[in-house]
Amino acid sequence: QIVPGLTYTITQSGDYVFYAMVTGDLDNTDAKPFEIMLALNSSIIANSKTGDFMKKNEAQSVSLTFPIDGLVATDVIDVYINNDDIDVEIAKGWS
Repeated sequence: QIVPGLTYTITQSGDYVFYAMVTGDLDNTDAKPFEIMLALNSSIIANSKTGDFMKKNEAQSVSLTFPIDGLVATDVIDVYINNDDIDVEIAKGWS
């Protein structure tokens, strides 16, 4: 699922480094992998994934830093999390 507030539309062509941090709580099973990843124009960038394990009712923050070269104006970058059972509480980025 897409993380609200973490969508960025490129306004000037060039090379970018994206930083995002997402904090969430897990609703269901303990010790679930909590991955965040980037999407370029709605397609997940597979090697952008980073993550950790989180436990039920325990806030967990995961951050990523990822370079993308050759972006053009109108390209759209989104941050996704891997699981609908995670409630996103805080979303920060971009820098």
